[in-house]
Amino acid sequence: IVIGKPSDIMLKVILEDIGEPADKVLLTGDRLETDMRMGRLAGMGTALVLTGVTNLEQAMSWPEKPTYILESAAEIVAVR
Repeated sequence: IVIGKPSDIMLKVILEDIGEPADKVLLTGDRLETDMRMGRLAGMGTALVLTGVTNLEQAMSWPEKPTYILESAAEIVAVR
């Protein structure tokens, strides 16, 4: 059993704990292959932040596009 990223097991536990459905939660991270995949597996919207390991060129060529691509975490408020 894998409980780390990109497994969605821990997200399902968190969603149950906070009492929110997955489609009302935005998973934010900087890695396409773990963070974005985990959010998608859990049924969440995803926000890729380009201040980490992934750049815009990688994000645009990735087959499973994030819901949002942000220059920084400060832009999260704009997608609320």
